[in-house]
Amino acid sequence: MPITYIPVSNINLLGDAVVSGSFQGYDQSYLINALQALGENFVGVTQLLYNSSDDEIIKLNELGVKAIRFNVNRGGSEDISRLDYLARRVYELVNWHTELYIVSNSLTEITTIV
Repeated sequence: MPITYIPVSNINLLGDAVVSGSFQGYDQSYLINALQALGENFVGVTQLLYNSSDDEIIKLNELGVKAIRFNVNRGGSEDISRLDYLARRVYELVNWHTELYIVSNSLTEITTIV
């Protein structure tokens, strides 16, 4: 699917993060197309399945993806029970950070109360 860009002449944007939308699910094509069109000063934030292969994650990293996101608030991403595993896995493999879209009262589901 081609991406249409609307030029804005009074903004000198040097770089930014492109966040894969929840409606895109695990389809990486939109994000990859945007990153390739925008250039090396832009990075991607994506959603992944917990069983994505190391090769897929490494390839996404090479293409400019630098973070993983979990949309716990609206759904559409990997289950919250897999958050810790997947966040640690991508950090150890490619040094990505994790972004959470979450209502704070849901945090008790992913913490251990001492």
